[in-house]
Amino acid sequence: MKNIVLIAGHSIEKPGAIVKGIKEYSLSKVIVDAITFAGDLPVKVHTFNIKRLLAKIDMVNRINPDLAIELHWNACNNNNVKGSEVFHYPTSKIGKKCAEEYCSIFEQVSGVKTRGAKPDNQSQYDSLAWCRKTKCPAILIENEFLTYKNFNKALYYYLSVAAMMRFFYKIKYL
Repeated sequence: MKNIVLIAGHSIEKPGAIVKGIKEYSLSKVIVDAITFAGDLPVKVHTFNIKRLLAKIDMVNRINPDLAIELHWNACNNNNVKGSEVFHYPTSKIGKKCAEEYCSIFEQVSGVKTRGAKPDNQSQYDSLAWCRKTKCPAILIENEFLTYKNFNKALYYYLSVAAMMRFFYKIKYL
């Protein structure tokens, strides 16, 4: 059985994007909780609440899972921008394969084209510590733009849980 770390990006104190009262961390945390409480998963899921990113990475490195996933939501000034995207370390073959697989599953579940799997140096930053400092393959999922004009919290909650559950069934064979 594969060991997976799944955590919500940001923290309660630093919630990330806040759009129309929706806090990025809170939405991510509810999804992580729903998945971990589901039980009878095809993978063993580890989750924890740690505030600082480097402390989260240290915990991941101590657990040494097969894959580490951090869940986020995008935001920008243009409410027409939409689509999920998944970042991975550029030379990680497993990270890239997992990022591509999640995008494919999210497209199947949602019927919406994603922005794709991308090396972390194609994010708004030069690199993402989550992808670079974990010792295991890691992906950072930006599920959708909270700022998208047609964003529906309930719908994307459902789509995110459904996509992640399908993803877990798929990666147990990777």
